[in-house]
Amino acid sequence: MGGDGATPNAGPEAAPGVAGRKIRLRTVHVGVVALAVVYVVVRLMLVWCFPPHVDEALFARLTLKGFEDRHLLFLPLAWGNNPMQEWVGIGVMHLGVEPLTALRLVSLASGLITLFVVAWLARALGGDKAALAAALVWTVLPFTVVYGAVGLTDPLVMAMVAVAIALQLAIARRPRLLLALLLGIVIGVGLLTK
Repeated sequence: MGGDGATPNAGPEAAPGVAGRKIRLRTVHVGVVALAVVYVVVRLMLVWCFPPHVDEALFARLTLKGFEDRHLLFLPLAWGNNPMQEWVGIGVMHLGVEPLTALRLVSLASGLITLFVVAWLARALGGDKAALAAALVWTVLPFTVVYGAVGLTDPLVMAMVAVAIALQLAIARRPRLLLALLLGIVIGVGLLTK
C-alpha cells in the first residue's frame, strides 16, 4: 500500500484485459448466432420436405381440433398424450399456419432454444471454445437435424430439459427464489409435454 493510492487492478494494465475479454465475448456471440442462423435455414428447408409421420399426423389432428373448439383442448389426454405441444401449436396456428407446419415450427423453435442453452451451458462449464463446439455439434448432429424439422414432442422435451439444467446450474451458483420458481414452471411445462 504505497502512498500513490493505486489498487492492484487499477491502471492502464487492467484495461487491455477487459477490452480483450469483450472482443472475445463478441466473437463467441457472433459464432453462436451464425450457427443459429444456419440451424434455422437448414430446418426451414426441411420443414416441408419430410412426409407426415404417423404420430405427427395424430398431433396435428389434435392441434386442429383444439384450435377449432376450445372445449377439446384436453383431447390429447384421451389419446394418452400430454397436451403442451398441441397447445403451443394452437398458438402458432393463430399466425395463419396449418396444423402440421405449426407443430414443425414448434419443433424448430424448441431446437433453437436448446441450441442457445447448450451453448450457454458449455460456456459456463468449459469456456468460449466449448460453447462454439457445443453449438456446432448441436447444429449438425443428424438427430437434431431431423427432429428439428418434424412435429414430434421430443424437441420440446429436450428444450425443457436443457433449460431446467441451466436453471439448476444458475441456482447452484447463486440461489434465488425467482430462478427456483422458473425451474418449477419449466419442469411443469416439461411434464405437460411428455
